[in-house]
Amino acid sequence: MGFIPTPQTPICWAKPLGGCSADPSGEHIVSAATIRGPELGLRGFPFQEGSTYYLPKGQFKSNILCRKHNNELSQVDQAGADAFTAIKTIISSSAPRKSKIDGPLFERWLLKTLINIEVVSDFAVSPSSVIVERAFGKAPFPPNSGLFFPCRIGTTFDIEDRLIYRRKTFEINGSTQVSAATFKVCGFEFLFTLGEPQFASGSVHPLHHPHRINYKRTSIVFSWPPRLNG
Repeated sequence: MGFIPTPQTPICWAKPLGGCSADPSGEHIVSAATIRGPELGLRGFPFQEGSTYYLPKGQFKSNILCRKHNNELSQVDQAGADAFTAIKTIISSSAPRKSKIDGPLFERWLLKTLINIEVVSDFAVSPSSVIVERAFGKAPFPPNSGLFFPCRIGTTFDIEDRLIYRRKTFEINGSTQVSAATFKVCGFEFLFTLGEPQFASGSVHPLHHPHRINYKRTSIVFSWPPRLNG
C-alpha cells in the first residue's frame, strides 16, 4: 500500500485569511464524499514515482488545512459531491432527466481541489491571498476565468467514479506556475483557469460558465448569479 505525504509540521494553505486554529484537520485531497466506494486508485503524483496506489479513501488526506478553515469549506465539499452525483446520474439514466449543479460552489470546489493537489505535490507551494479568498468565496473570480466547458460533440463518457486532473503551466522568471487545469469528472471534462485563458486563433473556444449541458435525453443545468451589465 502506498502513502500520502504529510508535512512534518502541519500547514494551512488558507493562512492568508488569518484566524487559523491550532489543530490540523487531515484534509481530504479530493472530497471524500465524491468517492462512492471504500477504496480509490491513485496515480500521477510526483511522490508515487510512477507507481499506482490503492488505499482506503479515508487515507487520501494530509495536514494541509487547519480544522477551522477545513470546516468553512464543508459547503464547497458538498457541492463537489452533488456535482459528481448529477453527472453520473444523467450519464447512466435512460429516461429524460435533468440534474442541477450550483455553478459558483462547484467552481470553488475545482479551485480548492487544484490547490490541494498542488500543495500535497509540493509543500513549498503557497497560494496567493487572492487565490485563497476566491476558494473561500471572499473574492470574485476575474472576468472570463474559472469554469469552462469544452463543448465537444460526439464525446463518449466513462460512468466510473473517477477524477482525472491535468495541470497547465507557464514559466515566469525560471519558475513553473500553474495557470489552469482540466478536470475530467466521470467523463465530463471541465477547464478551470486562474485567469483569462489564451486560445489558439480559429480554435473552438470552451464555453464559459455553461448554463446547460445536454447528453442524449438528459441535461445538467448550472445555476449562476445574474451578470451585471457594465
